[in-house]
Amino acid sequence: LSYKLIAKNGSISYMMMRFVTLFVMVCGTWFVIQKELTYGQFIGFLLLSNVFFRPIEKINAIIESYRKEFRLQAVCRSARHRAGRGGHTLMRRSLGSCKRK
Repeated sequence: LSYKLIAKNGSISYMMMRFVTLFVMVCGTWFVIQKELTYGQFIGFLLLSNVFFRPIEKINAIIESYRKEFRLQAVCRSARHRAGRGGHTLMRRSLGSCKRK
């Protein structure tokens, strides 16, 4: 359940950032056509709006990396459990990537 929630959060956040960027571009184009905004001001505002999204993207990347780490730990626990019960030799060898830190 928590993995699905994190995935939905990441997807919704990404889509909202893209919609805001699209909205800024459409509105900026309108203002440029109406001669209320120069090309330089439009490009400057577009770049500035992208700067504000960087921290949000970094937070989403950190959340995604935690999700991947927790998933890897769960897979390693499962593999250790199977190998401990007399699992295949190949499985025991593959546990080298699941060393505890």
